[in-house]
Amino acid sequence: MSKQSGFTILALTLGLVLTNAALAQSSTTDAELKRMQGHWRITEMVENGYVVPENQMRTSLPGGGLVEIIDYTLLFKSPVTGVKSTKQFRLDPSVYPKQIAILERDTVTGLGIYQFDQGKLVICVANPKSETPTDFTAHSNSGRSLMVLESFSVDESDHSKFQLPLPPRTTTARLPTSTANIDIVEVNNPATNAAPTIIVNQAATPASAVAANVAGRILTDAEVRTMLVGNWRMNDGQGLLDITLAANGTFSSFRHNEAINTFHTVFMATPISSGSWRVQNGQLFMHVNSSYRADRVNTTAVFAVRSISATDALLVDTLGRVAKVIKLP
Repeated sequence: MSKQSGFTILALTLGLVLTNAALAQSSTTDAELKRMQGHWRITEMVENGYVVPENQMRTSLPGGGLVEIIDYTLLFKSPVTGVKSTKQFRLDPSVYPKQIAILERDTVTGLGIYQFDQGKLVICVANPKSETPTDFTAHSNSGRSLMVLESFSVDESDHSKFQLPLPPRTTTARLPTSTANIDIVEVNNPATNAAPTIIVNQAATPASAVAANVAGRILTDAEVRTMLVGNWRMNDGQGLLDITLAANGTFSSFRHNEAINTFHTVFMATPISSGSWRVQNGQLFMHVNSSYRADRVNTTAVFAVRSISATDALLVDTLGRVAKVIKLP
């Protein structure tokens, strides 16, 4: 046998081995992907050492903790607006532990590992600034999110089965009957676990809003409305809530819970409610058109705007509770 023939045979053999390996890996990936297809519900979650309660998962995760996997796409359906949002992913089952990458428009937003355990899908992901997990843990300051997902079937002819259970109903606030004067209290930037400061006295008859740091100048409704347009953040007792007041008179709110920030970084934030807003007699009226809570749809929240500046505002609700909201860049 000539030397050239030997090289040719070696090259063909090597090429065949590599081709078979690639086919085997592709077959394994296809099998893994097939197991992931369908509807899943996050039943357990640990974020940076914090065990996320079930009710918080329902209000703070996209889709309320429900996700549908179609091919290489994660599909979240907003329980507020019904709008569907997606993220892509890719798998590498050839390594141990098996790896998964979460992407948005070809940009990696999270790297992690996964495994199937007694029919459940276990995923541990880290934000891009943290190291890729090598075990299924999410201890404090790890930058990881550990989730256990269970599959469930959905009868497409009965869409109600895909709806989230309603959170416990709360008493609807009523307009105060008392006209006692309200005590205005300066509220520092809210802590992540603090509830809005409670004012004992009931809110008085609506007073005109005052421009902060402008010698107490009274503002017109038009001026207040112009200053309110933008992105705001407040603490509502459940965590940080981001509210966008658009110039066209619509609003949307998103939960920004710092306890599960890694998940939001890797995947996406969750809408809480949306609707319309207006300013009248120094008061902010926010009418809810859609919400993850059915009992809040078609209700109107009213806040007296006591003071407002380019960086913050002081709002008082109809029960006399006051909180300082911060305007975001």
